[in-house]
Amino acid sequence: MIGSARAELQLNPTLSEFTVDGAKLSHLVFSDGSGTDIFYSPPRGWQYTGGSSKLTLHPANNQKAEATITRVALPRPTEFDDETVKRLTEDALASVPKESSNTQLVSAEKSPLRIDRKETLLV
Repeated sequence: MIGSARAELQLNPTLSEFTVDGAKLSHLVFSDGSGTDIFYSPPRGWQYTGGSSKLTLHPANNQKAEATITRVALPRPTEFDDETVKRLTEDALASVPKESSNTQLVSAEKSPLRIDRKETLLV
C-alpha cells in the first residue's frame, strides 16, 4: 500500500523568544503539519494576528498600515511565467481593502526567497 501525506503551512503563529549574544529576540513559529517548524521574524515592535491561511502585521504606532501574508493553495507547482505573474499581481491588487486609497504596485520580484526549494513571488 502506498500513501501520501500533504502538509500545509498554518499561519496561526506561536511567539518564541530566544537569546543571541545576550540579546533577547523573538520570532513567530508556524507549523506545516509535518513536524517541521517554520520561523519568521517580523519587524521589531509590529503586532500580528494569524489564522490558518492569513497572517496580518501592523506597525505599533500606525494602524493605517499593514502587511499581509496569505497562504494560497495551488493545484500544481506553478512556474512564474509572465502570465502567472500578471494574474497573481492582479489578485494581490484586488485583495487590497476597499477603504484603501492611493494603492499602487511598487514591485513584483520572482524568488526573493525560496521556501522548501520552491520559488516565491513578492508583490
